[in-house]
Amino acid sequence: MENIRIYVRHTTMNAYKCTEKRWKQCVALESDLYFFDAKALQSKEKHTRSTDVYRRQDGQLRPVITFDLRQFDAHWEQHRGFYLIPNAIDGKTQLRLARACLVEFIEEPSITNMHLQGLQIPRLWARACEKFPGDPMRCKMFQRLHWATAGYHYDWTARKYYQKDFSKVPKLLSDLAISYARACGLDIIPEAVIINFYTTKSSMGGHRDDVEDTMDAPVISMSLGSSCVFLKGGNTKEVRPLEIMLQSGDVAILSQESRLSYHGVAQIIPTAFQIDDEAWDSLLEEESDHVQEYMTIRSLLSSYRININIRQVYPRLVDASIRHNMVAFLTYAQNNEKPEWAKMQHINSQDDTFASEQPNTNPDRRKMRDASNFDH
Repeated sequence: MENIRIYVRHTTMNAYKCTEKRWKQCVALESDLYFFDAKALQSKEKHTRSTDVYRRQDGQLRPVITFDLRQFDAHWEQHRGFYLIPNAIDGKTQLRLARACLVEFIEEPSITNMHLQGLQIPRLWARACEKFPGDPMRCKMFQRLHWATAGYHYDWTARKYYQKDFSKVPKLLSDLAISYARACGLDIIPEAVIINFYTTKSSMGGHRDDVEDTMDAPVISMSLGSSCVFLKGGNTKEVRPLEIMLQSGDVAILSQESRLSYHGVAQIIPTAFQIDDEAWDSLLEEESDHVQEYMTIRSLLSSYRININIRQVYPRLVDASIRHNMVAFLTYAQNNEKPEWAKMQHINSQDDTFASEQPNTNPDRRKMRDASNFDH
């Protein structure tokens, strides 16, 4: 933790990009790499302190850690409001969340990147498992799943939210987000969920979460599956980012000065999923109808990462007309109606043929492609 690293920065490359590129080129063993390991951080260390404790689902207490880098970093103030709760999610809850993401949260009325390709395949996870028992990653259509959204749906092209595009935020995710925020002394109304799916070849470039109408509420980020190198920068890319190893069950919170920090995922590191035998046996007993599915998910998470990102979109206080519209949209969504751009034909769930792997060049994303070659 106290290692001092000297590095030469390319004169045309900002500090964030330099760090990001170094990780992408890194071929060293994990033991030789330099990073803050969230699970290893202790409040007695000079650069961190514990502000509170969080009681997780199985009753264990976990520290709420923040960074104090004034002795090490000239830009230390830009890391205020950045919190980590290492191992905040117990093993059983991690697996239940992962299953929910793969089975429930990618289904309508949620929206996935498949919609933008003019395609939404019902039961994508189940079909992948049926075609490739024990190894659904062999399914090319499942490999193409990159993200899913719930709540106010984010338009990735326009970089904005639309009040009419709404589906209910899953209660489990809402409750967890509120509990993590409270552990940090913060408040949040969970209104938007973005779930990102990463393979070992995936990364996410440095960006800011700056399109919400309010910056007063935190962004809550939950990690499931393989570890990742998370880069947490400052308000510009000239600030060299913190390099943090996030592992399955860790929760990161961006708030206050850190709410608009540049951040991203530089590398995914395959990591065997850890759960103690007692918790594993208990889960299988409680979920006896899904034993094989949980065994597949546990294996998958050793080379797959799921990130659940929850945020508040609109200010807590809104005028009467907007509040009226929000209530109308909630009712609209609960009746299982979708926004216009998400309305499209989709493959019948009883059909054994699947969508083509060919790219969709038709600008009308509601038009379906020829159904074939799902399992190739």
